[in-house]
Amino acid sequence: MEKITYNTKESEEKWREFWEKEKIYSFNEKTKKPIFSVDTPPPYVSADHLHQGHIMSYSQAEFIVRYKRMRGFEVYYPMGFDDNGLPTERFVEKKYNLNKSKISRADFIKKCLEETKIGSKVYQDLWRLLGVSVDWSKTYSTIDQHSQKISQSSFLDLIKKGKCFRAKKPIMWCTTCQTALAQADLEDEEKETSLVYIKAKTDAGDSVIFATTRPELLPSCVG
Repeated sequence: MEKITYNTKESEEKWREFWEKEKIYSFNEKTKKPIFSVDTPPPYVSADHLHQGHIMSYSQAEFIVRYKRMRGFEVYYPMGFDDNGLPTERFVEKKYNLNKSKISRADFIKKCLEETKIGSKVYQDLWRLLGVSVDWSKTYSTIDQHSQKISQSSFLDLIKKGKCFRAKKPIMWCTTCQTALAQADLEDEEKETSLVYIKAKTDAGDSVIFATTRPELLPSCVG
């Protein structure tokens, strides 16, 4: 009996080439099928590789879009790259040992754009290798002119509708990056510390005891 060996690498390459040549996952704008659109958060181009978190999140989308195609939907599934944010800036600073406050704004932006172009190519090659079923002709970048125009138009629309305003609010501030941070940018860390009890008098002459782990911040809490 002839021994048959399955060559995984050859098989994967064969079907990837077939999918791209036949445009199996291309979105048909003139379709009469019901349309199913996928808007996944584009990954930050903040490294020179993908990690397991990227694969896990896009696997979830893959399960859904492949099911929808089998159910007769025309799937709009683009790929994007988020190359306009703090993770990208920090990646460039660490890679080149730069401090963005010590070089010109134009030079720093140029360096970020150069790195995101390289990183996007690396990401795209890896996504293709994994067989992600996106329409690569619809690839976009959050820093390209089209995306900027849409973003700015959205803000202008909010301002016109009175839904966008300026106000003084407490924020999380990074003293190193010199910018505000979102909760998603932070990683919680547990450590042992001291709980300080402070006794304060009220205008009525009574006493109030309160506790804090950061007594040095109390002056900023006084109105």
